[in-house]
Amino acid sequence: MEMVESMATERRLWVIKFLGNVVPDANDIDEMSAALKIHPFLVESGKLSRVRRPRLYWLSIPVGDPGGPTRGQGSSYDVLRLEATPEPVGSFLKQGITWPAGEADWNLKFPTLTRSVPRRRPPFCPAGLDSTEAVTQDRWKEDEFRYPPYVYAEQFLVKGNDDVLSLRGRS
Repeated sequence: MEMVESMATERRLWVIKFLGNVVPDANDIDEMSAALKIHPFLVESGKLSRVRRPRLYWLSIPVGDPGGPTRGQGSSYDVLRLEATPEPVGSFLKQGITWPAGEADWNLKFPTLTRSVPRRRPPFCPAGLDSTEAVTQDRWKEDEFRYPPYVYAEQFLVKGNDDVLSLRGRS
């Protein structure tokens, strides 16, 4: 980064740094912030959406006021919360697919979206394994450990056309 900044300065170019990341532990946040020389801010767009999406952003230019967000300051990062009425479940699920728990509770959010990675064996130290029930862990195993175990909890399952609980959007 220092080399890029030096070359840009010599050429009279702007340098705008931008990094987005899931929220890591405090030591990693501090290390990344020190390397970038930027204090990050947390954006939790879960108040706009039916999916939890807390993310940290390091931006070298000031963040404008996006129109009435809740702001706060923390030792490792500042907080920017954007809020609105979340979209109805029917706006993002295919016709014939339902999310019973989400339809019953507008405040319920899907866990953060992750990439699908089917595996023959579970990953080392899977997130949330200790807090899941046996039936949830069974669903996780049946689906080849492709998402974190907590994703398979009853409140996050959707139902397909044949009324069978669906994983990965299968119906």
